[in-house]
Amino acid sequence: MASEATMLAELHTVAVYTADSGDAAMLEEMFEQARSTPGHSAALIFRIEYELEKIRSRGRPVADSAAVWDDLVRRGAVRLPPDDPAMLTARSLRAQYTRRRGLPGDIDRAIEMYRDEQRLREELFSADDPRTSTARANLALTIRERDRPGDLETARELLEREALFRIDRYGPDRPFTWIANIVFAQTLLLLADRADTDTRRDLARQAADLTRQMLQSRRRRYGDGHRSTLRAQIVYAHALLLLGQAEDAVAELREVQAVEGRGMLDPGWSDYLLARALRDIHPGRARTHAHRAVRLRSTSYLEGSRQLREAQRLVSELGD
Repeated sequence: MASEATMLAELHTVAVYTADSGDAAMLEEMFEQARSTPGHSAALIFRIEYELEKIRSRGRPVADSAAVWDDLVRRGAVRLPPDDPAMLTARSLRAQYTRRRGLPGDIDRAIEMYRDEQRLREELFSADDPRTSTARANLALTIRERDRPGDLETARELLEREALFRIDRYGPDRPFTWIANIVFAQTLLLLADRADTDTRRDLARQAADLTRQMLQSRRRRYGDGHRSTLRAQIVYAHALLLLGQAEDAVAELREVQAVEGRGMLDPGWSDYLLARALRDIHPGRARTHAHRAVRLRSTSYLEGSRQLREAQRLVSELGD
């Protein structure tokens, strides 16, 4: 039997491969081996299960993942200390999938989870610790998703402050800074979607300038087909769309769809934006992508969720 230390070392290697490839076969095998072989600790088995569920959650309904992470956090709390990296991520994923599930009250529950997590990390680490910084950004993102009057503006303020903090502390060319910047850029675009023409153009241009730099940096660091690169490319395409450059947006989104793998990005995201970009260029294709966005989102989001509602609204606007 492989020692615990050997299994943990192997887990780190396999987890990186699985996160990049989306192929969970090696993790599945490790999990079964750990569970069926006497002598492995409950903590080790939990760590393997946690890595496996991160991958499984990419491709199954959000409601199922929310239940899984709620159970994992409950069981992990008696196996690992609260500052263990697995527990930090498990609690964040529980909040994330609770937010995305979209049941009545879920978004408020997720906000409270993130607030509790931020307070806990400030106590465990410090207010300036990167783990606390991550919790702050997650809280701002969830406030943005709640989308009650004033929430979007509050999220913009919080995310801009977080992006500036990371630039000052870590530098503008670090991946940890890019994450805050990409979420901030998305928030600018959400504001732009609701703004008057002049304001929309100003916000979209700011987001495009910010995202263009990140897209180039991520391509150099990760390559064209990496999940982080594709995410930046979709946000950049959204900015181009709002700047009136629909054909350029379509080209970017086509590149994404050429390499996008199952579970790599939010379901239906690229199709939703393609439908918007194509509505005046090729209405028939726009309708096809809009219907596909609804179909993909309906497999991961519950009826009434923001993601599904906006895709359904676009289908209605485009007609038959």
